[in-house]
Amino acid sequence: MKLDIFKHKYNKHKKIEILEQFYDLTRLEKWLILDEDFLTRAYKDSKGIWTDGVGNTSNVVPNGTRKVKEVVYELRKDVSRSVLDYISIFGDSDFSFGKEDPRQIALVNMLFNLGKPRFLKFKNMIVAVKRKDWERAADEVLYKDGLNFSKGRSDYYYDVRDRANRIAKVLRTGKYIY
Repeated sequence: MKLDIFKHKYNKHKKIEILEQFYDLTRLEKWLILDEDFLTRAYKDSKGIWTDGVGNTSNVVPNGTRKVKEVVYELRKDVSRSVLDYISIFGDSDFSFGKEDPRQIALVNMLFNLGKPRFLKFKNMIVAVKRKDWERAADEVLYKDGLNFSKGRSDYYYDVRDRANRIAKVLRTGKYIY
């Protein structure tokens, strides 16, 4: 497999199609690739942080490259950490990729993106999720105050607009949208 296909040449859907010839990707891994991209070459993200792979910021060599299998390994390690964070917050020890609960997957996507410390700042959203108040949970992703839209959009929304909209829509509907 020629590595240069994972620099910037192909769109994200094509990259997933190529990867699936070699790896059995979960739905969450595909969603994360669509949100983050899959790049073997390190780059500075929108905040100036060196990043590679699928949103990976640990042990990145500036301007360095990784092998595809290393990127997949890092992705799976980061997904495992995010799932464990999800379980520690929501207590869903029955989390299973096999049952493919779209809302669980959306929340793990958000955890993957934010990390646990920043995710925990969404206190009202976490309470809403625990109560299965999906409308409120979705509003908390998109707005500074899910009960008072006049306070404006959340910082998270402004950071990752399309991703925040997708996560909110999945929380509202309980269905995948891609």
